[in-house]
Amino acid sequence: MPSPDPLRRFLDSLEVTAENWRDGPSVDFAALDALNASEKLQAEGALLKRGVRDGPGIEALGRLDTPRARAALVEARKSPDLLIRLLAHLQGPEDVAGRERAIVDGLRAGQRMALLAAAKHGTSAVKAELLRAAREPLRDSSYDAAAALLVLAGELASLDDPRERGFLERFLRPDSPDRREAWEELRARVETAGGEAS
Repeated sequence: MPSPDPLRRFLDSLEVTAENWRDGPSVDFAALDALNASEKLQAEGALLKRGVRDGPGIEALGRLDTPRARAALVEARKSPDLLIRLLAHLQGPEDVAGRERAIVDGLRAGQRMALLAAAKHGTSAVKAELLRAAREPLRDSSYDAAAALLVLAGELASLDDPRERGFLERFLRPDSPDRREAWEELRARVETAGGEAS
């Protein structure tokens, strides 16, 4: 039975156990949100001792939003691990240029998290990278890059929205004239929606 104490529940949720080792811990963010100021300092200490090493820990630091948590997130933005850098840019103090670089780097590496971030943070550089990715005939993510651009254009609610599936499937046909036409149409739709295309 879970502890009624929110601090204990939060700290326990950080632990890797025999049940969660494969997918990683499922952090109890409700417990974190219920902590008082003193408990938040204890939670902060546990997170900082654990190190900035995964998405749930980064999100927890972002939710704490204390000076030391923000400093840890800023430091994590220098990580050699691209995913850690990207996640740290999505939390904590805003750094639009750094976030943009992390998203573009993630898109170039084919990271799904970068696609999700791009669909929310569509700067001109992010849109240009999405257009480039959508144009690549041998790239698995061309479908997703086109979907992210349609999300940014307001034509889809999410990357999984099925409304444009027929159009997006055209991006899965390498070297076909239909695919090239689809890319030109996508570019025009992005420009019409107020985006910049290249």
